[in-house]
Amino acid sequence: MEEREIMRKRLLKLTSMVLAGTMLVSMATGCSSSNTTTETGEAAATTETTDEVTASSTEETSTDGEAPVYGDNLVWDGNVPVNNGEDVSLLVYAPSGTIGDYYVEWANNYMQLRPNVKIDIQLQTEDVAQKVILETQNGTAPDMFSTHNGWNTAIVNTCGMPWTQDRFNIDGLLKDYVGLEQFKYNDNIYYIPYGIMTSGIFYDKDQWAEAGLTEEDIPKTWDQLIAVAQKLTKVDDNGKMTVAGFGFNGNISFLLETLNYEKGLPMFDKEGTPIIDDPIVAENIQFIQKLYDEYKVNDRNFDTAANTFATGESAMIYNWGWLTYSLKSTAPDKNIGYFQTPSFVEGEVCPAYGRNGGDSSLAVSATLKDEAKIEAAFDFLTYLLANDDAVYEFDELLSMYPRKISLRENQEKIDGNVVFKELKNYVDRTVWPGPVPGSYADNNYITYVVDPIFKENADIASTLTSAQKVCSDALAEEGNWFFSERDYQYASEFIK
Repeated sequence: MEEREIMRKRLLKLTSMVLAGTMLVSMATGCSSSNTTTETGEAAATTETTDEVTASSTEETSTDGEAPVYGDNLVWDGNVPVNNGEDVSLLVYAPSGTIGDYYVEWANNYMQLRPNVKIDIQLQTEDVAQKVILETQNGTAPDMFSTHNGWNTAIVNTCGMPWTQDRFNIDGLLKDYVGLEQFKYNDNIYYIPYGIMTSGIFYDKDQWAEAGLTEEDIPKTWDQLIAVAQKLTKVDDNGKMTVAGFGFNGNISFLLETLNYEKGLPMFDKEGTPIIDDPIVAENIQFIQKLYDEYKVNDRNFDTAANTFATGESAMIYNWGWLTYSLKSTAPDKNIGYFQTPSFVEGEVCPAYGRNGGDSSLAVSATLKDEAKIEAAFDFLTYLLANDDAVYEFDELLSMYPRKISLRENQEKIDGNVVFKELKNYVDRTVWPGPVPGSYADNNYITYVVDPIFKENADIASTLTSAQKVCSDALAEEGNWFFSERDYQYASEFIK
């Protein structure tokens, strides 16, 4: 279903785009494999492509013969050799597509400065998580791999090597990045989010202007947004909607969470039990239904918000920041604007404006024993995380507001980005609830809450009552998933 497709396979779907032609890679033989299942239960592709990075020209050169030095407290010094200058190689798994291209590009740049280190980036078209988990169990895991918080438990308990001060400057990292203490698991760091991704409202500036709207019409409240959306909505002579004024298909669960947070209702109670069977949840579901049925600014039969925005079938949508990544392929010339999700009362500062997350760094394999490889792996990590240009490129790719302090303080970069210049005003009012297991969010919450109500027209009250037990039991089965919603700095404003 559309909702499940977005949530379950976001990384895989987003990273299966056509590879950019700016990186030089040589194709290696792909490994065959049987059907696998992603961490959220969906069948994955049966083939994979492996790309080996080869050294090529780069702008990272020094005019005085010295290699560059990056970072403030976490420092990468290209003049200090790795493995005493002796040859060492690393195998890295990354998803195919633009994220994989990012690692190809920066591994390429790194190898220009570390000629004794060879990095083989193998781009995977099948699910990285399942492949790494299986190969870790078999003792054949790559040296490093891309991560996502949806499979955090496996990274922490099975696949990932903890970052220790003797191998990686954790103290410097914590000084250079905002809010990383909450990403310590069992008192260790295994990977970090590059930035903070959250949700907001994207709009097509051309369709906006065509409707006679200006920046003065940017809505501050949901009532104002509905009025604007009605001006943007188009129907044909038969009354059939051709352009949705406000698209959110594929994102209903996130929108519902955002509305709940705005009214002070967190995702979980203080013990970490899901809050589902609650009058506020029912009230917000009814509000979303009205967007379809009463205000008629969206159509249940339309494709996902991201897809209809790309084609012009939605003039304004609710979406997470990864949309900008998707548009690079689907609608690269689209003239977009962005603004903060409205509140119900003008001038009101909400307890929160939704939850946040963020695509993450590479991790080092727990199976790695060769000290030369371990040294090289953490040096490559340091290079990526100390280098402002490398970090900003990844943040910009997915519209993740930077956690790196030097980038937050770079007003030219922040104000020059259509999303960041708005996010800076409310990003600290978004909640990191902890690495909610993908199996819970995708298989349970959508299956037992969103789909029955919005696709099958099920009764709201009875659906929420039954879903409360099913979803609570399912999350309990996950064990300790590092719940941290109450660490949010404004958690005292929650009503439960």
